[in-house]
Amino acid sequence: MTSLAMTSKLCSICAFWASQKVKPDGRVEIHPYSKGHCRGGGFQYALMAALATCKKWQLWPAAAPDSALETGCK
Repeated sequence: MTSLAMTSKLCSICAFWASQKVKPDGRVEIHPYSKGHCRGGGFQYALMAALATCKKWQLWPAAAPDSALETGCK
């Protein structure tokens, strides 16, 4: 599994990336080759790779440092 910094502006930690991010046990796990649809970012409705980027990136709220304990992110 790939470890990413929260400063990495990647689709996998973007608020607009529609893909399953949180496991039933609360852990966040994203495979680097997974894909999800862009829902409002720079590539509206396009299927985007987890490691793709764009200029309309916004941090996924659950990935914010103050919510890390609630989602199981570390």
